[in-house]
Amino acid sequence: MTKQSIGGICLTLYNGPHPDRAIDDRVARLLERAQPQIVMVHAGPRALMGTDPAYKSNKGAAVTIKRARELVPDVQIWAGVGLTGSTHQLAEGNTKAVEDTMEQLRAWCIEQDAASVCWDSEEGGKLHPQAGEDIAKLVIRVFREAPIHQSVTTYGVPVRVRNNFGEMTGGHAPFRFSPWHGEDGVDATIPQKYAAPKTGLAKPGALRNAIDTSDRSYAKLQAMGLMRAGMPNWDYYQFHHTPARQLIECGADTPVVCAWASNNIDAEGEVALIALSRLRNLGHVWGNAVKDFQAARGLVVDGTVGPRTLAALGIDSGASTG
Repeated sequence: MTKQSIGGICLTLYNGPHPDRAIDDRVARLLERAQPQIVMVHAGPRALMGTDPAYKSNKGAAVTIKRARELVPDVQIWAGVGLTGSTHQLAEGNTKAVEDTMEQLRAWCIEQDAASVCWDSEEGGKLHPQAGEDIAKLVIRVFREAPIHQSVTTYGVPVRVRNNFGEMTGGHAPFRFSPWHGEDGVDATIPQKYAAPKTGLAKPGALRNAIDTSDRSYAKLQAMGLMRAGMPNWDYYQFHHTPARQLIECGADTPVVCAWASNNIDAEGEVALIALSRLRNLGHVWGNAVKDFQAARGLVVDGTVGPRTLAALGIDSGASTG
């Protein structure tokens, strides 16, 4: 068996320890409209499998995966795996229990025909640096021979750098990046390039700043020998409190964009998810996707996503133009 090819717009389906309830009526309508190329069910490993004794009513993410495939027939499935609990277990010396869980998860992912597993390790890895390094090595080893792509999502700015406004930012020294990003690490990294404020909408240029700052920081990580050369670096955005225009214009230029998350996506995020997914489904894959679409539809070719470009994508919205 070979790994599936990876690429597209990914909506993260999240509902805490109950991934079986991640698709409510609102999310179902959004999936039907957007038809994203990928959905990622995100939870801890035992919650995904429905085997966590603390949440006996949880039926597991297989229920959600089945529903997602009904709504988006050709969708690719990813498993987003929170590793905080497993990292705590390793820190307490329960290595065998963690290994058993990860071997069960590998079998479950294969059964679900998951194309990729995206490890989320930041919290536990920062609290327990050695256990964080150990969990990276353990899960990568367990999944290495499986026909499943592996990625990691973690801090957007791992090493302190200046942002687009000249301010120093970032730095997460206790977290050990090299086990994930080194020669024996995962296939790709998906940093959290977040720009959403707690209230209101992100200011103009905020998402571009987050992306540029993250990219500079990861380049510095590579220069320090903590990240291998040529490692794919994709994007994770917050699809709330960020103007749709910023999400579309930035997201159209990268091979994989992950959207956090179904439980808090707002109207701006919904417009962006639909637009980005439709661009991909129309064959405008990435790079100059917006300009290519505009040229194909006889619009002004400027790469700017305004009302006419949205209308050409079949979207009548009151989304922000910021």
